[in-house]
Amino acid sequence: MRRGQRPTRLVLALSLALCALLAAAFAVRSTRTGGGRGGANANGRPGATATADTSAADEPAEPPPPSHPRAPRGAQFYAAPDGKADGDGSKARPWDLAGALAGQAKLKPGDTLWLRGGVYKGIFKCKLAGTADKPILVAQFTNERATIDGSLAVDGEWTTFWGFEVTNSNTTRTGERPTGVEVNGAHTKFINLVVHDAGNGFGCWSSAVDAELYGNIIYHNGWRELDRGHGHGIYMQNEEGTKLIRDNIIFRQYGWGIHAYTEEGALKGLQFEGNVSFDNGAPAGARYDNILVGGRQPAERVTLVANYTYETPTNGDTKPNVRLHYEAANNKDLTVKDNYFAGGSPVASVADWLTVTMTGNTFYGPKRLLELSLPQGITAASYAWDNNAYYGAGGAAVFSFQGQALDFAGWRRATSFDGGGSWNVIDAARPAATKVFVRPNLYEPGRAHIIVYNWAKGETVDADVSGVIERGAKYEVRSAQNFFGPPVLAGTYDGGPLRLPTGARKTASPVGANTDLPQTAPEFNVFVLLKTA
Repeated sequence: MRRGQRPTRLVLALSLALCALLAAAFAVRSTRTGGGRGGANANGRPGATATADTSAADEPAEPPPPSHPRAPRGAQFYAAPDGKADGDGSKARPWDLAGALAGQAKLKPGDTLWLRGGVYKGIFKCKLAGTADKPILVAQFTNERATIDGSLAVDGEWTTFWGFEVTNSNTTRTGERPTGVEVNGAHTKFINLVVHDAGNGFGCWSSAVDAELYGNIIYHNGWRELDRGHGHGIYMQNEEGTKLIRDNIIFRQYGWGIHAYTEEGALKGLQFEGNVSFDNGAPAGARYDNILVGGRQPAERVTLVANYTYETPTNGDTKPNVRLHYEAANNKDLTVKDNYFAGGSPVASVADWLTVTMTGNTFYGPKRLLELSLPQGITAASYAWDNNAYYGAGGAAVFSFQGQALDFAGWRRATSFDGGGSWNVIDAARPAATKVFVRPNLYEPGRAHIIVYNWAKGETVDADVSGVIERGAKYEVRSAQNFFGPPVLAGTYDGGPLRLPTGARKTASPVGANTDLPQTAPEFNVFVLLKTA
């Protein structure tokens, strides 16, 4: 395995000393509890307080984003950056993380390991194993920022990982980097993590039966070589059970966003729901698929429901925004429902499936919208394809069926699809109506993702979060593209819609790269609503 350039001994010594000082200072800062900013009724309407985004994009917020893991059921133990192997796991004498995760600390099913704030530097392997009725919880301590700087490999089963950060501070982006979170253990869950600047963000493999990735923020993973960008947000395979990939925010990897791909393994039982994936490939100066499901072996039991994609407009050629095929023929069954796919050319490419259900989706793009190819011996009658909305250039042949370019009327005639579908000619290269989607977090009350397609390019958009957070609760809203920066809005919720600013803002930069990444605002943004108390 190739690695990045090694620093000199002097530079390494200075770097380690500096890291130690920063970690110590950071640990002190991270113990402060969070709180809302702004006065009462600060929902972004007149009289509200919207926090100005004036700090450097990569500086940690003060305090860190709030986290509220579920209440533990068993015994509670602690690890800390300065923890010791001979500690007893108490707050006063915490364990070191490597020993705790390796099972040396002997956590039992149902126990909780709290990660105190600070930086844990190294390559960590987790062998903890809970049971179906008593999973182990490994979680960032409430309202502290715990960071693994290196990588985490998970081999144990029935363990849940919650709320902490995994990254890699190596500034060399021209050599292979370790995967941030390597998932091998069955029945594991990864909830509300922030994984960035690693090799792949997550590697989630077939041995991880019924694993779930939920609510994670995944960005800037990968590296650049002469041929192309490498490293994906989620690289995955599956054979038994069903992998759940839900409500993750995945953007600006050096390679692909979701990369469900295999050469000799399997792609069976994959469910993607509520994910947001955009501008992947941008750090490598390219456009790669935001979602790819396909390989050299046939896929089956694949479902995409209510996912959201976006590509910043470009004058150059683009690859598919969503690609649901690769080289294998006779993929078995595919369901695609209620997704919102925007940008790219084509917006979506679908090929070589024996059966497809495609309903309730929106496809938007100024170039080609959709490509469809059937496997040999299969006709369009095998597909349930209807009630989709298409936004494209007027009069253009933006569809392709079996290699033939078609307009919408021709598409309907050739396929008998979309009798209840709609064709909409875009004005000024975008739809007219702004779309706002609110996705409540299933595991953490008061938390939600807010996805904004600001086609009208208004200065603000309103988001109804009344089903997420109760009146009188303190909250903050952060941009997913600068999650550790200051909130864009904060206050006390009065029951009305939040008025979110949509203008251009600072975004986090890839570690070690001076890359001028495209700005999605004001046309598109993703926000994270957090309850602060």
